[in-house]
Amino acid sequence: MAQITCVVVFANGAPCVRAPYRGSKWCPACYTWSRRHGWTDPNGRTPQRPKNTVLPFLQAAAQATTDECIDLTGYAHRPTVRLNGVSMWASRAVWTLAHGDPGALHVLHTCHRGDEGCVNIRHLCLGTDADNHRDRVAAGRSFVAVPRARTTRPARPGIRCKVMEGGRRCDDHHPTDDMCAKHRRRERLYGSPLTRSTRVLLTVGVRADTEECVIIPGRSGRPVVRLNGVGMTASRAVWVLAHGDPGDRYVLHTCHRGEDGCINLLHLYLGDQAQNVVDTVSAGRHALGERNGQAKLTADQARRVRELAGTMTQDALAARFNVSRQAISHVLHGRTWGDSKVPVRKMSARGERNALAKLDAAAVLDIRRRYVRGSRWHNRGNRAALAAEYGVSERTIMDVVRGDTWTWLGDCATQHVVT
Repeated sequence: MAQITCVVVFANGAPCVRAPYRGSKWCPACYTWSRRHGWTDPNGRTPQRPKNTVLPFLQAAAQATTDECIDLTGYAHRPTVRLNGVSMWASRAVWTLAHGDPGALHVLHTCHRGDEGCVNIRHLCLGTDADNHRDRVAAGRSFVAVPRARTTRPARPGIRCKVMEGGRRCDDHHPTDDMCAKHRRRERLYGSPLTRSTRVLLTVGVRADTEECVIIPGRSGRPVVRLNGVGMTASRAVWVLAHGDPGDRYVLHTCHRGEDGCINLLHLYLGDQAQNVVDTVSAGRHALGERNGQAKLTADQARRVRELAGTMTQDALAARFNVSRQAISHVLHGRTWGDSKVPVRKMSARGERNALAKLDAAAVLDIRRRYVRGSRWHNRGNRAALAAEYGVSERTIMDVVRGDTWTWLGDCATQHVVT
């Protein structure tokens, strides 16, 4: 059957009736008392005073006339009580009962037995933080740093770090490298194993007096750092350190090496969004052509589309290159792929070169010679015969005769046509 009460028996023979602590045979109070007394067996210790007798005990201690210590026993450490609904040290509660609230001052012990629970009013006095510290040092309860003799670390496996920092060689080791992980990381991030922070690295760019680029080592792409708790690009951080926050303006590079990590202040200037786009295009970083993630054609395909213009319809070209007809139209008119690598050709697809042409030059000249000029009824029968012979509509015959199409061939009969 599981244990339900503590097994400790107090000095007065009364058993402890509290529940055990985390599966232990002792309750939390007995467990804490044993720990603070060097894991002494709590059996036979003085029991904690009942709550209904604590306040009368403190009132008696506040009126004590003896010089001997009056200990509030039964607590695992310096006793804590509640007075007027406020938790405080028992010694502070006695002073409050005797003289009122001490405020921000500390209640000190002249007998140096506060941890043992002394609450004799004759042994109490008020003091500041400094007085409290001196009292603890005098009682041997405060930690005082004592210089220790430097000991030599035992030899560890691996290669000792070669970095000299502060006049001493680093004691860390690495299994295979001559630089420990800490200094190798600094060298990768800041370019030197002795550089400890990003601000120190950015100061190099602020104080640069050379026209050469100052590149942040160990970073791929445009470097991003944190300055004053705010993430930003390294070039912007350099500008903030030198001239303050630029606000909504962009920090641009005259060297066009921002993507490589240049932080030379002499290469930086402010600009707006339009200047940033112009700077991006001039540096060759704009997503043009095949670099654009939405490009459906390659440069060779765009060139081939323009070469085939006039020999195929736009619908046929769209089906061939698996794009929309509008995409083919944009390519042909230079609205897309307008860079110099894919020149736009003048597409004078007239005559037989036009993919929609249904007649050739010889047929057009023959139609114009054979067209009989006379009455409207007679002309209508004639053009119907010509349309049937050449497999076109009567409207096409009339456009040819009038000169609305194939005008450049000449020999038009527009002035003779009777409609």
